[in-house]
Amino acid sequence: MLIHSSQLHTPEGAVVQGLRYEALPMTKHKEFKKAGTIIVHGEVPRLLLQEVDRDLLGPTGSLLHDSRLMPMLIPPVPWTSFDSGGLVMHGPSAVRASKRSMYAQAEKAGRMDLLYRGLNTLNAQPWAINTRVLRVMESLWASLPRHSPKSPLPEHTTPTSSHHLNFPTSHATNSYHIPAQPPPTPTFPAKLLSNLPTAWRAAVEAAAASRALPSSKQATAVPSTPYLRSTRQGVGLGQLVLTAGPLTHNEARERRRAWVLAKQAASQRTALASELQLKLQVARLLAGHERFYIPHNIDFRGRAYPTSCYLHQLGDDTSRGLLLFAEGKPLGQGGLDWLFIQVAKCYGNGMDKLPFEERHKFGKDNLPRILASARTPLQQGDGQWWLQAEEPWQLLATCCEITAALDSGDPASFPSRLPLQQDGTCNGLQHYAALARDYSGAFAVNLVPSPIPQDVYTAVSKVVDARVRKDAEQGVSEALKYLSRSRNVDRKLVKQTVMTSVYGVTHVGARQQIEARLEERGWDNEDEVYMVSRYLSQVTLSSIGELFRNAEAVMRWLASCAGAVASTDKPVEWRSPLGFPISQPYYDTKLAQVDSSLQKFWVTKPTTTVAKRSQRTAFPPNYIHSLDSAHMMMTAMECKAQGVAFAGVHDCFWTHAATADAVGTILRDTFVQLHSRPLLEELVENIKQAAPGVTLPPIPPKGQLDLTMVQKSPYFFS
Repeated sequence: MLIHSSQLHTPEGAVVQGLRYEALPMTKHKEFKKAGTIIVHGEVPRLLLQEVDRDLLGPTGSLLHDSRLMPMLIPPVPWTSFDSGGLVMHGPSAVRASKRSMYAQAEKAGRMDLLYRGLNTLNAQPWAINTRVLRVMESLWASLPRHSPKSPLPEHTTPTSSHHLNFPTSHATNSYHIPAQPPPTPTFPAKLLSNLPTAWRAAVEAAAASRALPSSKQATAVPSTPYLRSTRQGVGLGQLVLTAGPLTHNEARERRRAWVLAKQAASQRTALASELQLKLQVARLLAGHERFYIPHNIDFRGRAYPTSCYLHQLGDDTSRGLLLFAEGKPLGQGGLDWLFIQVAKCYGNGMDKLPFEERHKFGKDNLPRILASARTPLQQGDGQWWLQAEEPWQLLATCCEITAALDSGDPASFPSRLPLQQDGTCNGLQHYAALARDYSGAFAVNLVPSPIPQDVYTAVSKVVDARVRKDAEQGVSEALKYLSRSRNVDRKLVKQTVMTSVYGVTHVGARQQIEARLEERGWDNEDEVYMVSRYLSQVTLSSIGELFRNAEAVMRWLASCAGAVASTDKPVEWRSPLGFPISQPYYDTKLAQVDSSLQKFWVTKPTTTVAKRSQRTAFPPNYIHSLDSAHMMMTAMECKAQGVAFAGVHDCFWTHAATADAVGTILRDTFVQLHSRPLLEELVENIKQAAPGVTLPPIPPKGQLDLTMVQKSPYFFS
């Protein structure tokens, strides 16, 4: 019915079919079936874009979004029940889960109260747009090429400043004017575009793409002329032979694979450009308001997430660079020092791994570059220094804040609104080490005081490097092959695997992660990459277990508990340290066949049978997530009690520079308070209440870690 009624009028006055169905006959298992697709007429996208331009673009030239997906201009409604809170109307529930009866019972028992208090604390934090950073983004956005008719970038971008963006020395306000007619697009030096952050470089590539990818049929078609290839033949494969002919099966497969990868890359670039455009549009809409609020709810594990899209503190460097606290707080005696430390943190490139004193020195030593970046952020030389950072937009925001504080003449009295960030060191491993009282693991993730910050990724890479060298001496081919092309095993090679080991990464997933790192370094032989990455992933995972012996025992115990519960055909259920119930939502699905007038298709249909494998593998990371979410909520509530601004995402906390020390003390105290409880014993009791009669393995023995040492560890969160 949809296809037959989809008629539209072209500009030439003709009536055409907007949608059509194309059936593709195929034979499978000696049975003739029809597979097909619905094809959209080329006039439909053009008309849709016209409708967007006419109906959805407001006076500022920004795309208006569903209000349910936007931040709020008034404080969110306090959460008081599962369905009451957050947005004023039509908002999501407090928990992104479907077991309403379970949460209703918990509400009656008062076990949801702490959760609602924590969410209300996060919701009450007012935010504002950093208009200085937004102006730089707008100017860069306006500089992107517009010559491509297929460019995903908008044609109505409105830059608001000139080439050099000379800012006034006074502190920026929230006034943000968007002119009706954009000024001429500035021409930036090619070096600037080449030095753009990764996200913006991808947007430039997407804008510059002027040709569509070939179809999959074109990608696999045999050329009309003989396909030339060179092969090595003969004894020892020493003779180079030039042959011709149609594509072999392997060659056709490689060509299809290359086409798929190219198509994926093009799609990612287009999606990234669209995402950046949406962020800028939302920022423009909010820039004229003194404050706005970001409502939150939680997933089934208790982790808090913003309900608004596109622009929030959970986003990437672009999003975080655009956000300020709406209310300022005087820097005081130590606030400016914390801003200089943040310079090193945002700059990265190894500077964020230095002790605090050296980070502070790095910021002070680069003061001329900081001032130049803030005053002329797009001018060649020191003005473009911020582009060298790993988090360039947050560094630019920090440079602007330092410059405004110094220009005020009294930095201690300057009302800073910049969110100062503190991160945990591989926070999942921190919780595992605390659960197991694992001293060696705790030292590697900064639970134990140390004069310099410990880097767990470097620690694991050293263990892996030693084992690879030992295997190479014993003639292991994969180890020899890796060392022949690399001097050592560095932290970047193992970082992703170490990071995801806490969350149940499989051997296949670990191999794919290391495989991607090898391909980034120019390894192009598929068989070689596969064998070496498989070997390195096995060594990396076993090295993590060697460094975190007690913690790994806890991880295995958690998986065994989940397996025991799943064998009774029940989901794993427990209570968060805040008291609310958690149930893993993993069930088997089955395919249901639907017959239509065009063809048959299948939809997945959930069952009541638990997915035993998923229940087992997902439980260890889900339990750790319930702990880190409880720690963040406890920290948020204590900050509110002490009158300190707080914003957080999982293991990343923000506050004013003036209160960084206070929040550091609070988050350490709440961590010790959380892990001083018999968490594993409480977990056993919760599981047995939800699954009576289940037999659980004994809790593994714990190490000798003194938890109170966390309170004296300067780099626990830094």
